[in-house]
Amino acid sequence: MITTTLTTLDNNECSRNSEKRYESNIIIFGSTGLTGSLIFDYLLDPGYYIDHSTSLRRIMMEAVNERKESITYKMTFYCFNRKMGESVSKCLKVPGPAKFKPFSFAGSEYHYSKGTCIPLELEQENELYNDSVFDGFLYYKQKTKNIGGINISGEYFSREYMYFIEFITVDGKSLKFNFIFNHVQLIVKNSFLWPKLLPVIFSKEIEAVAFKDKTPMKRYFPQLDTVNLMLSTLGTTTARNKANNTKYDDIDYQLNFDLAKAFTCSVEKRIIVVTAFNNNVISGFSSYFKAKQKLEYSLKEELTPPLQKLTILRPGPLVGRHSEIFPNNGLISTSLGLLDRLLLHKKTVLQNLECLVDDLRTGGITVKASDLVARLFYRVPGSSLLGYCIPANKVAHALAFFALSHEGAEPNEMGNRVSIISSQEMDYMC
Repeated sequence: MITTTLTTLDNNECSRNSEKRYESNIIIFGSTGLTGSLIFDYLLDPGYYIDHSTSLRRIMMEAVNERKESITYKMTFYCFNRKMGESVSKCLKVPGPAKFKPFSFAGSEYHYSKGTCIPLELEQENELYNDSVFDGFLYYKQKTKNIGGINISGEYFSREYMYFIEFITVDGKSLKFNFIFNHVQLIVKNSFLWPKLLPVIFSKEIEAVAFKDKTPMKRYFPQLDTVNLMLSTLGTTTARNKANNTKYDDIDYQLNFDLAKAFTCSVEKRIIVVTAFNNNVISGFSSYFKAKQKLEYSLKEELTPPLQKLTILRPGPLVGRHSEIFPNNGLISTSLGLLDRLLLHKKTVLQNLECLVDDLRTGGITVKASDLVARLFYRVPGSSLLGYCIPANKVAHALAFFALSHEGAEPNEMGNRVSIISSQEMDYMC
């Protein structure tokens, strides 16, 4: 799930004269899941912000009106995980005109001029020695402090990525962007502790501490009452329920709702949540759909103070793999000799078998069967009877779109207090 806020950074006198600086913080629960992991394809893309972020467009207009030379925009993603997730560096893009398309702004069309992305230009071994890497642990600032009997035991892993991009018009006007994306993983193994830890970690009482060359380095957290958006992709599977002795109601409903209650500590809060296609018939006999339906009701009716905006995404069966192992089916080439092709064919068959086994281990037979059905019936006439199948990356796109398009918007610009987005609507958004 995601929380985000936009606040002005403190500038010194020199930087005030040359740039517009803003910072946005995001808290994510479920970032290692099928849909949650795919959202970084959009949240680490500067072009996506230029196209869809309401707040960034307003900052751009302010920068032009105030004759600022550049815009620095920092996003920090705080991801609560039970274990380390994979690096999001694969989502980075090498700047170029093919990656960053022209855009219209203030009556002019801007085209990509030049840019760079760090650490894509750094050697891998050098990354370990610069300030973009911070690996440490969570502590109370006062070592003897203990808020509400809550002990802090967690790890903090941070990787920072930077884009420096310039766009120009045909008549020589330019817009310079410094995008800073900081991906932080907060490792707390017991996810049922997250609701209690959320307001404690995001307070003035906690710090992250790491040591470099025996020198302590510290990081601090934004206050929870300053963030206004939460996005949830949390959910479980039948296989995980059996392994962890849990039920759908424990994760898909209770954990999600407890996190929402901890989050709504002040007014002007927004939540975007992923549930599922649903109706009273299937929720009557399916514990999975019943948990999703109950969550929707509780978020609409039982939060105090009530939400300023609730966006519910209802995807059908998802097309997408839960395993992190991918076969290299592109190895076989007709230019190779017959013996080489036979050997590589055997290798790719074994790789695909390994991926199938890992899919079953990770998600279980039910999830794998759902994926196969979704692939078979995606956009097939009449498939809406199954709930309208949709690729997981399109759900991730919808998450990012509604997070950024409503960011910084006034309440009257957000439409109804509760919005429900169907699987078919998400499918045709991009």
